[in-house]
Amino acid sequence: MQNAPDNITFSKLISPVSPEKSWQLESFLLKIFEFGNYSFRRALQSQLSPELQCTFFIAQHNDTIIAAAGVMYDIENPAVALFGPVCADPQYRNLGLGRKLCQLLLDHLQTVNVEAVYLGVNPDNPAMHLYQKIGFEKRAGIVLRKLFVDEQSFNKRYSQRNRQISIQPLKWHHFPEVSAMLCEPADMYTFDFSKGLYSTRYAEPHRFLPVFPEMMSAVEKKGRSL
Repeated sequence: MQNAPDNITFSKLISPVSPEKSWQLESFLLKIFEFGNYSFRRALQSQLSPELQCTFFIAQHNDTIIAAAGVMYDIENPAVALFGPVCADPQYRNLGLGRKLCQLLLDHLQTVNVEAVYLGVNPDNPAMHLYQKIGFEKRAGIVLRKLFVDEQSFNKRYSQRNRQISIQPLKWHHFPEVSAMLCEPADMYTFDFSKGLYSTRYAEPHRFLPVFPEMMSAVEKKGRSL
């Protein structure tokens, strides 16, 4: 591992943030990833939902973002969070910045009483070893999970078939909870709402974050609540 420059600074962005700062961060992310399903800029400005908390820790060198790691959770029910993206500018990789930012995020999540963090990552992703070192374990398909509480008690609260059922309109702040739910085996699971297709046979997820935005896009396009 290389030595990091001395003048790297770390800071936290928690929604809502200014349009200028959200544009700066999304511009950095788009240099590394492609986001065609939803916008981190909109999430950071609380435009998707004021109840969907979007938090990033960033590393900067000479006021330029060189690495970032983010998370989203429902303010009203922060028990489940979505982790990622985690990325660094190619010029600043292998400096330990990713691990530093991830740890800052995990420490933050514990202060807001998050119980489980979900992350989607392909097995051949070079970052897999980092996620395993900080406590993520395979849940299903490409989905990893890290628990801050006892697994048995968490599963009892969120995975039992006989738990109380509530029905409410699908909203953007349900992003973390629904994405986590879609990792669990179910009688009707594989689907493409935009095309009206579904299957009654469970298949381990090979995509993660894009599924919920596709559902919301279909709902918003048709003007209905799911």
